[in-house]
Amino acid sequence: MYPNVSQVTLTIVFDRPLSRITLTFATTDLPAQFETPTTMQLTAYQDSTATPVGSATATGTYTIDSLPQGTLSFNAGAQWFNLVELTVAQTPPPNVRNFLVDNITVNPLSPSADFNAD
Repeated sequence: MYPNVSQVTLTIVFDRPLSRITLTFATTDLPAQFETPTTMQLTAYQDSTATPVGSATATGTYTIDSLPQGTLSFNAGAQWFNLVELTVAQTPPPNVRNFLVDNITVNPLSPSADFNAD
């Protein structure tokens, strides 16, 4: 059973400011239905979705007998984030919207960086 929603979003909140995140993903596309796999999107925020920092996208690739898989990375540069949202960025018919995430690696904000959390 799948949720009857137009878009599935995974929200992750971290307990400290971060500068970088990398993760592996798979989308639920099937090779027989889609020649080009759907694209995943990560959007990073400071404290709430009202303060976006930036975003990144990646498209997985098919391997033998598997769902399309890939790596998605985001580097905030001189900024920081502590909340991310993951979604399927494009939804071709028949509405691929489910995904799997694993191997989440984060880099905390450098101690020398300017961080003024309220």
